Amino acid sequence: MQPTASGQYEASLGSGFQGPMVAPGVYTITGAGGSSVGPVNASLNISSTLTWTNKVNIVDRTQPLTVTWSGGTAPGFVLIGALAKVSGADRGFLCSEQAQKGSFTVPSFVLSALPSASGYVLVAPHPFANPVSIPGLDLAYFINGSADDNIVAFR
Repeated sequence: MQPTASGQYEASLGSGFQGPMVAPGVYTITGAGGSSVGPVNASLNISSTLTWTNKVNIVDRTQPLTVTWSGGTAPGFVLIGALAKVSGADRGFLCSEQAQKGSFTVPSFVLSALPSASGYVLVAPHPFANPVSIPGLDLAYFINGSADDNIVAFR
């Protein structure tokens, strides 16, 4: 794993996959550790890709937005989020729902806090679903960092 910041390390496994999704399968990482961190042996089982099934191009900020999906790991959670891109004042939100529910409605009061701008909406596996125990580390996760997103206009 390569250091990304003080005390943070990362390894990316997605360079060979098509699109934003990591293919279903079991992924394993192993390492001998070092002087401060013990050995690691962890697996991540991706049973099915998470797909946003009712993509939109325009989000009316005065109306609730229902996002539906298929796939994902159950039991597990899904992130539903958005970012409106305005120079110097980007705003967004993240919500979490149980993957097996298959839908989530973002209330209009949340959407109304976003500026009228272009941006994106996404559905992604919750990154904290697979904690890993590594001697010498306070916190570690093996995550599926894929997402299904779409560029939208917030109006």
